Amino acid sequence: MSNKTIAIVGNPNCGKSTLFNMLTGKHRHVGNRAGVTVTVGEGRLRTGETDFSIVDLPGIYDLSGNREDEAVALRYLSETPPDAILNIADENMLERQLSLTCQLASLGLPMMLVLNMHDEAIKRGIHTDTALLSKALGIPVLQISAAHRLGLGALRELLVSPLPSPWPRREKTAAEFFATAQALAEAVQTGGEKKNGLSVWTRHTGYGADRLFLHPIWGLPLFLLCMLLLFTLTFYWPGGVLGDWVSDFVCIHVGNAVRTLCEDLPPFLYALCTDGIWQGISGVLSFFPQILLLSLLITLLEDSGYMARGVFLTDRLFADFGLSGNCFIPMLLGFGCNVPAIMATRTLSSPSERRRTAVLVPFMSCGARMPVYLMLVNMFFQKSAGAIILSLYLTGILVAAVTARIMGKKRPPVPFLTELPPYRLPMLRNILRAMWEKTHDFALRTAGLLVLASAAVWVLSSFDFAFRPTTSDSMLQTLGRYIAPIFVPAGFGNAIAAGAILAGIAAKEAIVTTFAVTGQIALSPAGAYSFMVFILLYTPCMAAISVMRREVGSRITLFAVAYQTAVAYLAATAVYTILSHL
Repeated sequence: MSNKTIAIVGNPNCGKSTLFNMLTGKHRHVGNRAGVTVTVGEGRLRTGETDFSIVDLPGIYDLSGNREDEAVALRYLSETPPDAILNIADENMLERQLSLTCQLASLGLPMMLVLNMHDEAIKRGIHTDTALLSKALGIPVLQISAAHRLGLGALRELLVSPLPSPWPRREKTAAEFFATAQALAEAVQTGGEKKNGLSVWTRHTGYGADRLFLHPIWGLPLFLLCMLLLFTLTFYWPGGVLGDWVSDFVCIHVGNAVRTLCEDLPPFLYALCTDGIWQGISGVLSFFPQILLLSLLITLLEDSGYMARGVFLTDRLFADFGLSGNCFIPMLLGFGCNVPAIMATRTLSSPSERRRTAVLVPFMSCGARMPVYLMLVNMFFQKSAGAIILSLYLTGILVAAVTARIMGKKRPPVPFLTELPPYRLPMLRNILRAMWEKTHDFALRTAGLLVLASAAVWVLSSFDFAFRPTTSDSMLQTLGRYIAPIFVPAGFGNAIAAGAILAGIAAKEAIVTTFAVTGQIALSPAGAYSFMVFILLYTPCMAAISVMRREVGSRITLFAVAYQTAVAYLAATAVYTILSHL
């Protein structure tokens, strides 16, 4: 049995991670936009007598090393050279992507070129002379469609055979590499409309649709309207109906089964399992359908290519706050989870922009906060649930914008260049895989935490410090009473709410667990909304804090935690004061 290491290298959004998943059986996140992959991934592939280690490097445009993702890829290729490079390129954008191919060839490592999305090229009438391209580069060239699994068998066979090193390159500068790539593409590719040397396919790529979606006046309102529709579907119909059905099923039928299963346990363990652990778990499970539906809708927008248009729509706004549209990608990831979003800031070229974005990302409402919103919205704001949730998301964005303006000067007007993927019909397999990834990640990340948090909250809320059963002087209430007065001006100055805030520092899901186990939510509607504002803005979970410290250092992290908590307190107090006087 021989062992080989293959590094997959390519431009962003060329299907690199999709190919990695197909070869290794892994489930690395893919998306129809640039900036999805920001770290090195590794998987295994066994073909015949060869055991391959497949490495998925971040998507890059060149090997200059000016950006963090380029530096990561260049450092890997130079310090730990793989046995071969698998360079993947989008066949429909060959002119731009061959520049990286030529730069990779200059490294002198064994290499092959894979032209992905061959099915789309056929539909667009594009023909590529792979034999001529192979002869010009001195390496094998193969056409595949990773998303449809076309050509993967031939690719596996090619990987087993010894790969040649490319012809030596004479180019030295980026301009020379681009000129060579342009000449190569024109020589080996025919078909498709040509305009100014660049291939355009108006009928297929939806440029007509971009006249509306990227309109300087209507583009941003349409995007916000789309987000409102997304929240309406999630929290009214069908999300609200599904949530109510699952809540009834979990609380009644599953709850009865849990109590029957535990009835032979000693009284202490019975109460711990049914009133503690199960109450906490069921409190989160009740909101699971809405979380899953929200993930589904966001995946549809990402895979269609529309979400990537947000970069263009927000760049003009970001410029007023000293940032570029590239910051949109980490912030967009922040709506899912702050941890990968903070990691994604390493793709930003400017160190100051990277630090500022890392501080701003936690203001984006992550998925872990959603169960808190759903719990309180379903109790206090059922008739306006969608609008309330949207207002929280917009509040986070507004606070981030103001913070960015405070931390940096207005950016001078400069051209902003980024890659817009073509509009694509989302594939069912990718949608199901993305939903499974989010579901699996949610279950793995929260299962153990929920059990421990539920048990801990039940013990803290059922016993005093002498470990005597009590309902009025429990450890949680005693601890909460010490800090509760601080939150009186914000509208949630009671011991249980204060204890939930402390639990939320470990993980935001623990907030729901605290309320579910204690069964006490002593809040007014104004206090409930101000509490959600505080949860939205205060310090993220410990995992996000740890990642932030690793990415931007301890000093910036300590500043971020203190600043976010102070802003959360001031904002919640202001909101409660205003609402109380209406």
